[in-house]
Amino acid sequence: PYTLSEAQEALFARLSKTFETPSKAFTALQNADFLFPGVEDSAGRQLTLTHGTYSVYIRTEDPLLRKNTFQTLHRKFAEHENTFAELLLGQVTQTVVEAEARGFASSLASALFPHEIDTQVYMQLIETVRSNLSSLHQYMDMRKKWLKLKELQVWDLYVPLIGSVNVQYTYEEAVDIIVASTAILGDE
Repeated sequence: PYTLSEAQEALFARLSKTFETPSKAFTALQNADFLFPGVEDSAGRQLTLTHGTYSVYIRTEDPLLRKNTFQTLHRKFAEHENTFAELLLGQVTQTVVEAEARGFASSLASALFPHEIDTQVYMQLIETVRSNLSSLHQYMDMRKKWLKLKELQVWDLYVPLIGSVNVQYTYEEAVDIIVASTAILGDE
């Protein structure tokens, strides 16, 4: 029901590359153009910060390294907040225009349509999360206690609570574990 005339679909096909511009510009900016300054750990060492090292440093037991890592990376993004706002506006505008042109009730309906998900399912998920926020708050309080922190910060949310675990599997073992973990979903 949301397929347009042949001429309109041809036009959308021709415009599809331009619709990718906000996403591609964002990717180029953050993955190629950003250079982060070094970050200092508790021992006073200067460490190289990249997107790859971020995920390692943010999980470390060193609270100063976590804090410096988080703040340094996000400071770089904040330096370009107007550019990111324009890229986001471009992406949202494209999504809304296409949804309206195709006759969807909303851009949400358009985004969920290929997955055959009714918007009410999406809204119910939001409502369920909102009505159960107390569980998240309890978890955050427990996390703060486990980490022995006076105040829990966003850079403390990624620290493993059970210490570092170095588990390695062969490819075949990993496949077996994943298949077994999804068995409850049925064979199909």
